Amino acid sequence: VQAVEIVGLVFQSPIIVPEGGGVDLELALRPSSHGIECIWRSGEDVFASATMSSMDAARPSPVDVAAIRSRCRKRILEPRGFLDQPFMAFGPRWSNVERLSLGADEALLELRLPREFADDIRRIHLHPAVMDMATGGAQALIAGFDQQSHFYVPLSYNRVRVFGDLPASVVSHVRLSPHGGHDLAVFDVTISDVNGDVLVEIEGFGMKRISAATTLGRVGPSEVATAASLRVSDAGSLANEMLREGMTPSEGVDALERVLQSGLRPRVVVSTADPGVWLERVDALRDAPESRRSDSVSTRGEIG
Repeated sequence: VQAVEIVGLVFQSPIIVPEGGGVDLELALRPSSHGIECIWRSGEDVFASATMSSMDAARPSPVDVAAIRSRCRKRILEPRGFLDQPFMAFGPRWSNVERLSLGADEALLELRLPREFADDIRRIHLHPAVMDMATGGAQALIAGFDQQSHFYVPLSYNRVRVFGDLPASVVSHVRLSPHGGHDLAVFDVTISDVNGDVLVEIEGFGMKRISAATTLGRVGPSEVATAASLRVSDAGSLANEMLREGMTPSEGVDALERVLQSGLRPRVVVSTADPGVWLERVDALRDAPESRRSDSVSTRGEIG
């Protein structure tokens, strides 16, 4: 079948939108040897990047939903829509979780888009509210997870393969990966229809634990102004410039392959610019007056 593959999707920073306002977001597309490079940005700020391509791929074998459900009986929740997420204000479309069954390092999520929004799927191939809960709705698998005090946000997707559109009702098989670490949880996810036919296969979905004081829900003008001042600060400007001058994921893979084939010895540095220049600029920023650095740190703390 013809599938869409998304590789190296990284969320580099949140999009801060004032209540009742908006943000102009640009999607820049650039052809490459690996597909289409995608960068989501607003002005000088880069929010996310990924590589997308189409491919001929065999659809994975159907999921045995009944077998997974029989294994996931350690804890069963029927939240009637919303999971208990005290740090986030979700819109009504996110009220789509009918059942969460937890097992040993795996979970089964059964989701249904609310009936009043069923027409969404006629024009949206991967409904964001369904995708969000299908991938991030099983955080209870994380060791020591406390719903009331632990706040995880999406960080990256290593690989996503899309074999079909999401219907109003889906089933998501979530597996906790051993590749997580301190404050980082990694999941592999298979989303299927209610019959088990695979629609989306996800490898390496990463979620990062952040401070519970961070505001990602309703944001007022003061928070927007704070975020804007951070983005144009010396550190933020330098980081954005380095990001724009850096490699895309596919370019990084190409560079790695060339290094491995070249027979070069260890400690090889691959850069799109002179590393010495960047180090000098970082050192200059580090050696800036203490009061200037303190202002920057204080601003960063206000937005988490």
